[in-house]
Amino acid sequence: MKTWKLKDVQTRFREMVELCINEPQMVCDHNTPVAVIINVDLFKQLTNSNMNRTTIASLLDELEQIKKEEICDIEIR
Repeated sequence: MKTWKLKDVQTRFREMVELCINEPQMVCDHNTPVAVIINVDLFKQLTNSNMNRTTIASLLDELEQIKKEEICDIEIR
């Protein structure tokens, strides 16, 4: 992942955007990471996977189902 200084991003934005098609680009301000520029396909993939995030309740339900189907000693409180 290429790292850019914030002052360079201001003058070379087009280049950074073109490079983000192939790999994420990190932007730093005074050596502190402040942003990552990614391509649209990766953004869609990441936001879609976050929207389908599993909850603890659904994991416990799944564990309860496994307990019923398999011979094992699992205590769910």
